Amino acid sequence: MPETKLTTTIKAQVRERVKGERRYNPHGTQRMEELAGVKLASFKHRLWAFVIDWVILSVVMIPFGSVLGTGLKYFSPEKAKPASPVVHYETTKPDPNDPTKMVTEKKDVPVDEDEEDAVAEKKEKKLTEEIFDPVFGLLYYGFFVWATNGRTPGKKWMGVRVVSLVRPRITLWQSCERALGYGASALEAGFGFFQFFINPNRCCVHDRIAETIVIEDPPREKQAAIEEAKIVKEVALEEATEARALDEEVLSEGESESKRNS
Repeated sequence: MPETKLTTTIKAQVRERVKGERRYNPHGTQRMEELAGVKLASFKHRLWAFVIDWVILSVVMIPFGSVLGTGLKYFSPEKAKPASPVVHYETTKPDPNDPTKMVTEKKDVPVDEDEEDAVAEKKEKKLTEEIFDPVFGLLYYGFFVWATNGRTPGKKWMGVRVVSLVRPRITLWQSCERALGYGASALEAGFGFFQFFINPNRCCVHDRIAETIVIEDPPREKQAAIEEAKIVKEVALEEATEARALDEEVLSEGESESKRNS
């Protein structure tokens, strides 16, 4: 089966990171100098971009979560739905043979069908959250940022972009590090996100982990693009007219020279 361009690129990056020859790099200093002066994204734009991505991810995950839950029931029914759940009761009362002593009676009461379904549903939901949510979040935030060079749908909508501080293009490894870093930013009541306000380059914890920054990258307005195309066309016509006039001048000079010689 022939490899796709995507597979070849991923393999090349992995091979370079694992087996490639290494030379000392002063932490991407040249790349940082190239980015000097770029406008950093505001907190409002970053927040709304995150909210938009979260909504998209939640909507997309609903059908996949249902499929995963069905699969868990089919392939591992004993995990998705516990067999014969029971409720344990303990009662303490005087011993009939010796009233001065107390005895504890244990009794297991089977759970009725409705409660059993509720327990199974809770178990299924827990398994889905533990297995599916982290994986899908990594695929969404990690793969999207890498494939689009820093623009998830939310970031594109808000006109911001994630850029690498060490490479011209963000790598798959960096984008996955950044996606996993959201968990670190969420620790301690989300303090990692609010480091945006105290970091000189507006970096949250996940930005610092992945060595990235978020910059303003608004899409060009349609009218501006049209005006630019008009200018390019006018310049091209002027250059063509000048070239044609120069050709005619050279031809006329050649004809005059030939007439004098004759």
